Amino acid sequence: MDEHALPRAGEAVLEWAAEWGEPKPRNLRMVATTHEAATQWIHGPQVGSRTDRVYFATVQGAFRKDGRAGEWAAVFVDRATFRVVTYTVRSRDQAPGRPLEQLGTVHQLVRP
Repeated sequence: MDEHALPRAGEAVLEWAAEWGEPKPRNLRMVATTHEAATQWIHGPQVGSRTDRVYFATVQGAFRKDGRAGEWAAVFVDRATFRVVTYTVRSRDQAPGRPLEQLGTVHQLVRP
């Protein structure tokens, strides 16, 4: 992951978290991967998706917006625009149990 891209992608996730009511998210971890690989990491190998490259982050906090809520989120950031393109919010017990390292080198941006 480009040393200049990491802070920009992280900032996009922090802005997203703030929009979801969490000004101080925890355990923000990010990896460069494909949209499909990250989707399959969340949902399993039976789910297909786009093959574009993204920055994929997982983050913890108290996320609440539009009647949805959860303590764990996965956020997909476009590598060209650094904009959040999709996300999922879940309760912590519904977070995937697989290590994020399966997708590549993980960068810890905000500590647990």
